[in-house]
Amino acid sequence: MHLRVLKAIEKISLLELAYKMFNIDNEYSEHEKYYFNVFKSNTMLDLKDYQIKDINYHEIIRNLKESSMLTKMLIFRELAYLMYTEHKPSDKEIKFLSQLRKDLNIDEIEETKLIKQINEEKQKIVNS
Repeated sequence: MHLRVLKAIEKISLLELAYKMFNIDNEYSEHEKYYFNVFKSNTMLDLKDYQIKDINYHEIIRNLKESSMLTKMLIFRELAYLMYTEHKPSDKEIKFLSQLRKDLNIDEIEETKLIKQINEEKQKIVNS
């Protein structure tokens, strides 16, 4: 399932959550800004000019309430990859992702498996 199949509100929610995740520690570094903009322009073809509105977290979760579990998992996976790839997450960012998992009703086992998978993929890259 590609991000292009997400509904507009789901794409906006993903971008808003990514912004919140990177800015949660009030240290929105140049690296994070650059990484976020690359993510936005490479994955959200029809939203590359979208300006972050800093939508309230709970409103974002409400916007995703009617989304399928597959869509919620896709959004969660994208954010996890965004956070753990080419980035050392802060404790606040890790807590944010865990809270998001709970709010999207995603099983903790899924989060654990996903983070393990991301770390294994990173290790393969380092070893090659």
